[in-house]
Amino acid sequence: MHRESIDAVVLWSGQFRWSVMPSELARLADELIALYNRFPEGGSVTFAPLEPNLSLSFSIRNLGRVEGTFSLRDDFVAGDELRGRFTMEQSMLPHLAKSIRTFVEAHRSLA
Repeated sequence: MHRESIDAVVLWSGQFRWSVMPSELARLADELIALYNRFPEGGSVTFAPLEPNLSLSFSIRNLGRVEGTFSLRDDFVAGDELRGRFTMEQSMLPHLAKSIRTFVEAHRSLA
């Protein structure tokens, strides 16, 4: 599955190409649900697909806050890289997992 995204963050907007397998995204959705279900125990999830244009990490901290990092790379070997951090409430993890699954199913039906 190949996708070209335009993403916006408060002080940054840009475009990058990324490529992941549907099974990689489905696994991420499953791992996010498992992370949610482990709360308040804590834990973390790392998404590092075979092609490294996009990587994400999620860790649940005290009181249900999820802290994450992302890395966007425009080339597999020597391209520019944008890194950042984000936070969200652990209650958002099921919604994120559902959105990922919806995205995967929509793109499978196009194939």
